[in-house]
Amino acid sequence: MIPCCGESNETLKQTYESLARASYEDTKKLLLFVCDGVTQSVHDSKETHVLILEALGYSCTEEPAMQAYVSLGQNRRRLNYARVYSGFYETGRNRVPYMVVVKHGHPREHSSGGRVPGNRGKRDSMIIVFGFLERCMNITNNRMTPLEYELFNQCYNVLGIDPRLFKYLLVTDADTQVHADVVQRLVLRLERDPKMIAISGHIRPANPEQNLTTMLQIFPLYLTLFSGLAYETFLKRVMTISSGLVMYKVWSDSPLLLCCIHPTVLRGFALQQASTMHTMNALLQGEDRCLAAVLLQSHPGCHLGFESEAIGYVTLPTDFLALQGSQTRSIRAIFYNL
Repeated sequence: MIPCCGESNETLKQTYESLARASYEDTKKLLLFVCDGVTQSVHDSKETHVLILEALGYSCTEEPAMQAYVSLGQNRRRLNYARVYSGFYETGRNRVPYMVVVKHGHPREHSSGGRVPGNRGKRDSMIIVFGFLERCMNITNNRMTPLEYELFNQCYNVLGIDPRLFKYLLVTDADTQVHADVVQRLVLRLERDPKMIAISGHIRPANPEQNLTTMLQIFPLYLTLFSGLAYETFLKRVMTISSGLVMYKVWSDSPLLLCCIHPTVLRGFALQQASTMHTMNALLQGEDRCLAAVLLQSHPGCHLGFESEAIGYVTLPTDFLALQGSQTRSIRAIFYNL
C-alpha cells in the first residue's frame, strides 16, 4: 500500500519501481495506491493520480463511477467519494497487478474552495484498506460500503486475485524507495514469529548531503528511525513502528486469527478523533504511533518487531521552511504530551 498526497512524479516513480522490482513473486503482489484527495505537486502540471495512472499504463478512456464510503471526516465531510482503477503494470520482466483508489470528495467540495477535495488524511486511507480486508474475511455476514464492494469486484473479477489470501500488508510512504530484498526479509521475520503482528524496516536518508537543510536532518532521523527502535529491540519491548516502512500481519493461520484487521483494532484506530488538544497533539506525533498502541492493546499476547536489514531510503525535504514547520509541530506535540 502506498498512500499518496501531492508527491512529485519522479519521487512516485522511484517508489513503485522499487516495489515492482522487489524479489518476490509477481503473482503474490498487488500495488495499491490510495491518493488522498485531488492534489497536485508544485513541480508537475497534472494531478497526482493522473500522473500515477499514466505511468502505470492505464489505458481505459471511460472514467469509473464514484463510490461512496464513510470517512473519518466530521460533519458534512463524513461522507466521501472515491474512484477505483485497476490493471497490470509492466516494467522489465515484471508484470504486477495494481489498484488505484482516488478520493475525490463530495461534489460540493470542488466548488467551495479552501481544503483539498477528498482529503481525509493517511489514517483514513489505511482504514479504507484495513476495513476492506476485514470485510472480505466474512463476505456472507459483513456489510460492505459501495467503495469496498468495488474494490472486491476489481480485485476478484478484473485482476483475478482473491483478497482473502493476502496475509501481509506492506505500507510505505510515497517518498520511500526500498531494496529488492525488503519484502522477503520482512515476510520471513513474520513467518518465523507467530506472535509478531507488525515489523518495521530501517529507513535511511536518500539525499543526506544535498544541502544544509538535509544535513540537519540526518542525526534526528537516525535517532528516531534506527537508534530508538534498535534499543527497544535489544530490550525485546518494541513499542513503536516506523511510519515510512512497516509490514502488518493481516491474519495468522495457527489458528486462524485476525491481526491488524481485527474489529477491535479498527474501532480503536478510527475513534482517535482530534476532538481534544491532547488527541490532536498525539496524532501530530504520527498516526502510526497510535496504531502501534492500539495493536498492542488489542493483542496483549503479541508484540512488534524491527528488522535493521530491511532498508528503505526516504527523500528528505530540502526547503528550510518546510523543515521548520514540521519540526515545530513535532516539538510542540511532544512537549505537550510530556
